[in-house]
Amino acid sequence: MTDPRARLLRAAVGFALVPPTEPVLRVLHRWLDNWHGVGDVVTGMNAGLRVSIGVHGGQWIAVGLP
Repeated sequence: MTDPRARLLRAAVGFALVPPTEPVLRVLHRWLDNWHGVGDVVTGMNAGLRVSIGVHGGQWIAVGLP
């Protein structure tokens, strides 16, 4: 599997299988559940994508555009 998107998808699916009670998820939430974490995610998305952040249907979303 050499396609970076395929590797990312495989990692995301594997990560989704982690039970929500695992301590590693608590660490992840502490890191990402704040404005600094949002900034880290947007910075990561911005690598190769145009990032649009806004309100859609009453919820904040971030969309990566090619």
